[in-house]
Amino acid sequence: MAQRSDGSTALPVHPRRARPRGVVSAVFHAVPRAALRPALRGALVSAGLWAFAPGAVLAQTVWQVGKPGMPGMDFYDMQSAVDVAADGDVIVLRTGGGPDLPGFEVRGKSLTLIGQPAPIDPAGQVILFPGIQGRVEISDIGPDQFVSIRGMRVVTVDSLGPVLTFRNCRGPVLLESIEVEGYSFGDASEPEQPQLLLDNCSAVHVVGARVGPGGNQGVGQPSFRGAEFRDSNVFWTGGWIHGGQAVEGFYVGEFVVEAEDGADGLRVSGGTALLSGVDVRGGKGGTGFIDPTGLCYPSGSGGTALRAANQATLRLESTTPQGGAGALAPAAACEAGSEGASILLLDATLSQNADGPRATRVTSPGPFGAPYTVRLAGEPFDHFLVLVSSKLDGYSLAPLVGAVALEAPLVLGLASIGADGHGSLVGGAALVPPAGAEGLVLYLQSLVWSGEGQGPRLSAPGSLVLLGR
Repeated sequence: MAQRSDGSTALPVHPRRARPRGVVSAVFHAVPRAALRPALRGALVSAGLWAFAPGAVLAQTVWQVGKPGMPGMDFYDMQSAVDVAADGDVIVLRTGGGPDLPGFEVRGKSLTLIGQPAPIDPAGQVILFPGIQGRVEISDIGPDQFVSIRGMRVVTVDSLGPVLTFRNCRGPVLLESIEVEGYSFGDASEPEQPQLLLDNCSAVHVVGARVGPGGNQGVGQPSFRGAEFRDSNVFWTGGWIHGGQAVEGFYVGEFVVEAEDGADGLRVSGGTALLSGVDVRGGKGGTGFIDPTGLCYPSGSGGTALRAANQATLRLESTTPQGGAGALAPAAACEAGSEGASILLLDATLSQNADGPRATRVTSPGPFGAPYTVRLAGEPFDHFLVLVSSKLDGYSLAPLVGAVALEAPLVLGLASIGADGHGSLVGGAALVPPAGAEGLVLYLQSLVWSGEGQGPRLSAPGSLVLLGR
């Protein structure tokens, strides 16, 4: 293992253990392409296949967390639930659109943390993720452990540290449909922080996450950066990573605060990153001003969209980083801010292509026995071989594009993508876990071929959480 400059040990960013041949690769080679293409067209699979998946991990306990006064809750804050939970447990956050709960820490535990979204309009068309107000830190996840977070919103109203942090995670991490935002209220003495920090993590799968832009209501406070990856393997599909907008310049008497530049969107130091269909942007610069003597204070420039250094390796698919906008000049005689750079590389490698993202997802949590739909997204007329597993993983498998997210998967079924770029599999009624089980967590991922038979590549993964209470 490599030693960092601060004396700490950097985890490996390559496969966690040797594999002579990946399971997904074996599935692909076992299915003749000539036989596969006709079978893929319009095929659906019976939900009964789920019931025969061996080794399904039954959650030891499902813990319910809600706002104070909600009936049927086990806890009214996340930290209490985390402290009591054992490896493999599920914690369901149900705030019902109410006040956000305090931040929390997870250290050395395998947990599934899932928010139950709440409709906030009578028609149910506007959905609010359950919220956490305060920093969240996940750390010291062992090679045989995992953490999965889905459907939560994490915000802070100070800039004392990153909003959401994953540190020293040797086991896989899955982040689905989360929102992360940092709001600055301090002063310029505090350092700029990332809203999402992935530090020394071997395999992080991110699907549909929205990070930033956050806000800035402080006095000369530097904005939050969007995200930062340090010595980590990150596989990110969909969503966005936005740097915060800078504070505007102003004066009060003799006290002057100059306009700041916008924050960077994403910084990558070491490790590898695959970004597929991700909107990466730098923050907007703050507007300058003219003081009573007529002196111009220039406007700030936009932040850089993507910075990479320290032998980082990046692959971008349908992802075009965009530098933040410079602020307009406060007057014609004053200086406007310039647009931020799109990409800055220092001892890093980058490849780009226009191939679109693919995803395999399920809306959950849901109750045992209820129907569910596996939603597939890709290019029109793609063919999906949908796989299912009870265990997360994370490693690259040449020559496939993407990253393996499942350990020892089984084939769930075959489906084709329509002209609108979407397809589905429907199931659920036949899945009846053993008596007494409180929850079941499964993971899905697909091998994808184009309509012309090119491929395969790997889709982004998704989780299916079913609850008995």
